[in-house]
Amino acid sequence: MNKDDHSTFLSQAGSQKPTASLEAFTIFLLLLSMASAGCRGSQSTQGPEPGLQELTDEILGPGNTIELNDTKTFALCEQNHSADHARRIYQYIVVRLEDHSIAHEGDFRMGYVKWMGPESIEVVSGSSSAKEGSTKKIIHVTSPVE
Repeated sequence: MNKDDHSTFLSQAGSQKPTASLEAFTIFLLLLSMASAGCRGSQSTQGPEPGLQELTDEILGPGNTIELNDTKTFALCEQNHSADHARRIYQYIVVRLEDHSIAHEGDFRMGYVKWMGPESIEVVSGSSSAKEGSTKKIIHVTSPVE
């Protein structure tokens, strides 16, 4: 390729329009980023509220997860799951963020706890016996503690 051929090639390459596949790929990336931004839901955090992480560590011990509800009025704090998940009982608390009071506390085994709405959590707890099965409760954290 001589010098004239090289400069002709560069000028042609710069003047070409993007191909349809490049446009489709760009649209795909745009839609993917919009979809992932819309799927945030509640936020998991390491204690944005002053004193929340310390309170959680004091009650549950070190190594826990804090997840705020959608309205950022309560925090669901639970012990992190370990490899022996089936053998342990995990504790959780729900903290009212305005005054760091405990709105609800409980535990589960072989299950999970998660936000179901701004003021409701779902707690699923299994048992060590297959005959007993698992239990599922919906708890409204603004209700009086039982």
